[in-house]
Amino acid sequence: MKHRYLVVFLLLTLVPAGLIVWLGWRVSAEEQHRTRREFIAVIDESLQTHRQIIEDRLADRFTDLLQVVETARLADTAGRRELARTHPWVRQCFEIGPRGRIVFPSRSQLTEAEQNFLMRTATIWQERQPFRLVDEYGSRADSGWHTWYWSDGPHYILWLWHPATDHVYGIEVERMRLVSEVLAALPTEGQPHVSIPSEAQIQLRDPSGRVVYRWGRAAVEADASPITSIALNAPLTSWTLSYYTGRIITTRQFSSQTLINTLAILLGTLALLSGLAIYFYRSMTTQMRDAAQRVTFVNQVSHELKTPLTNIRMYAELLERSLDPDDERRRKHLDVIVGESQRLSRLIGNVLTFSKSKQGKLSIHPQTGCIDETICRLIEPFRQKVGADFSIEQQLDAQDDCQFDSDVLEQILTNLLSNVEKYAISGDYLSVSSSLSDGLCEIRVTDRGPGVPTSKQELIFQPFERLSDKLSEAAGTGIGLSIARSLARLHGGDLSYLATDSGSCFKLTLRVSP
Repeated sequence: MKHRYLVVFLLLTLVPAGLIVWLGWRVSAEEQHRTRREFIAVIDESLQTHRQIIEDRLADRFTDLLQVVETARLADTAGRRELARTHPWVRQCFEIGPRGRIVFPSRSQLTEAEQNFLMRTATIWQERQPFRLVDEYGSRADSGWHTWYWSDGPHYILWLWHPATDHVYGIEVERMRLVSEVLAALPTEGQPHVSIPSEAQIQLRDPSGRVVYRWGRAAVEADASPITSIALNAPLTSWTLSYYTGRIITTRQFSSQTLINTLAILLGTLALLSGLAIYFYRSMTTQMRDAAQRVTFVNQVSHELKTPLTNIRMYAELLERSLDPDDERRRKHLDVIVGESQRLSRLIGNVLTFSKSKQGKLSIHPQTGCIDETICRLIEPFRQKVGADFSIEQQLDAQDDCQFDSDVLEQILTNLLSNVEKYAISGDYLSVSSSLSDGLCEIRVTDRGPGVPTSKQELIFQPFERLSDKLSEAAGTGIGLSIARSLARLHGGDLSYLATDSGSCFKLTLRVSP
């Protein structure tokens, strides 16, 4: 009998304790995974920003160097050799005829520099048409970068195809000039708008893994692994930006903490089953208090960021007005500052709105206005951002004045247009239509991007959910559509995704008053 009671006692204590320990471990593991994923998403967005700055810098240089290639195309042999000797960016000029035949340098009269060039590029000329690229849509490119590896590392060529002669003209770019251009685009210590936490460091590594540039005060060991890395765009596709920090909990630390918690829970359960209720109550209240503190902290930080960000935007816009209209280079750089500050303003607005929605503090403030005027006010800066090649159609039929919250409508449409910019820009098309009937406004935003799979058309409205977590794809916080739907429903309407043959279509409805 005593043995049976002992078995029953052990079952009543060990089984519940074991189940609780297992469940606690699973919950902790899932929470850590989710926290790490969200943290990496924020880091990846920061790296994407720096990569975009580098890409814009190289795009300006690409345009300048195409003019140099055009100069080389029109020059004779002596002129091309003089260009390679005197221009700081040009290491060697070349010309390729149909079927990959080398026209210049001529193999019959080669200088020492030209002989070395042909030796370095021997693997390139083995291809029939090394520079006639075709994209995924079947269109043929007429210019671009070409990277190849020889001896001491990567080398870079910029080429231009001339359709009238079917010849390809190009230059071998001086590597150190290209690297210097990239380094000039990266931040230095003391720049407040690109600062990173004191326990973090960002490194730029070349194809051999060597650290070329770094910023941030964190001490990083030579064999340390980055939290996340992204590759640069052409021509530096083998270069990476890596983020290092000591804030992520390692697997060993997490396992040790889990073991301590498991032993504490098990001993408490064996001592007294009733202690479990007290333990879980205190644990729950602690987590809720910590969660409330985190929400308060995010709100305070977001509010604090609004003031300096407003000043940045204001002075950037003032500088933009006073800038010389012919200074295209500085204007492009200033456009990046204004655009990124506007994007950060939208992100801060989304965070604050998401926090209010979780606290049940969202409200609308209808005022008299015209819905079509609000739409046009948002479309115009979007049109300037995407460029003239991007087709925008407007079919607006909500011109009557009515009572609605213009701030709510602007935030919803801003999130939808931001998604078009991030995920559907390759479609080169946007259609915005509006109608107003019987106190209900309907707005449709349609693009020709990749669209959303049927199985995930509702998932995209969930907070912190994205179609893909790949670092190479467009980054985002994952709360934009969730906020947009919450605001639409608060306004008496809804936001839904409509299936289309190609692209995406979002239908927004708002309840308005005459």
